[in-house]
Amino acid sequence: MLLGTNWQGMDLQYVLLRDLLDHRKARMVVMSMPIPEFTSDRPHVQAFRWLRFGDFPEVLAGLSPVSKTMLYGDYVLGAPRQWLSKIRPNLVDPHLTESPTFGTHYKDLGYYGAPFVREDRNPPAIPVADMIYSPATAASFNFNGARLGPYQLHFVKALADPLRRTGTYLALLHVTVAGEIGSGVIPERMPWADLVNTPLSIVGIPDAVLFAGKSSEQYYHYFFDQHMNTNGKMLFTRAIAPALIAIYEQHVR
Repeated sequence: MLLGTNWQGMDLQYVLLRDLLDHRKARMVVMSMPIPEFTSDRPHVQAFRWLRFGDFPEVLAGLSPVSKTMLYGDYVLGAPRQWLSKIRPNLVDPHLTESPTFGTHYKDLGYYGAPFVREDRNPPAIPVADMIYSPATAASFNFNGARLGPYQLHFVKALADPLRRTGTYLALLHVTVAGEIGSGVIPERMPWADLVNTPLSIVGIPDAVLFAGKSSEQYYHYFFDQHMNTNGKMLFTRAIAPALIAIYEQHVR
């Protein structure tokens, strides 16, 4: 099951995780944490669409008065839509759910509007252990990025409770972005294992390893902006999948 989000926000990621684990059995969850470009320390820009009055009061109670006030504004803004959903089901455009191209809008775009150029999608041979954080691979991970603000950190720490309650294992996946070109380390914002008090693994591939042998021109054929296009998604998925499978077999199976 894939729960894709439009724009990051740890409040949204918490709510998605909480809703999933409250209604589904998941033995392992794979999640990515905010990239350096993410700077917001306020409620998700679309919170009024998905946060209902009364949801998760025990989590929201620990927020600052300023954050609570902003969330109250989201409640007010979203109230008419939530009220309407009480008297009739939410309407879903059938063309979205039936379209074979739904969710693939960016798959064959070049970098910032450039023509799409198909590149090789077969990754280099990378030992599985090299992709998973451990004392032996610590030098390949950098957890000293820009710290998240108090609002986002509140929800980072809150992730642990539903995971522990349901016995779900957490794999934190670093997804490469175009700004990492040539980097020999995996840049993360903070030491997540110290903040999320639950068993977890951290997995990723340094940009210089994933794109070894690619020229600068070839490199940008794998992205449509900071995000990967089809070339990048296929390359990254094929490279990282063995590590995620290994984590599942070691900690879950």
